[in-house]
Amino acid sequence: RNAFRPKVIDLGATLSFRTMTPQGAPVGPIGHYTAGPTDTSTESALALWRGVHAQHLAQGWAGIGYQLGITRDGD
Repeated sequence: RNAFRPKVIDLGATLSFRTMTPQGAPVGPIGHYTAGPTDTSTESALALWRGVHAQHLAQGWAGIGYQLGITRDGD
């Protein structure tokens, strides 16, 4: 795999989000490491992220809060 040209997949068109209430101006980036299940392929990473999105919706939140997800392969 070419580390300088990772595969990019936009999930925005396939997920629906609830409207969010403005929370103020961003103060900086936040990194999040999921210590739970890890992906074994790009497809399993997408399934994990869709699952996180569904969990967040079930909690009444707007949906998954990630702007970017990186697979174990670097995509």
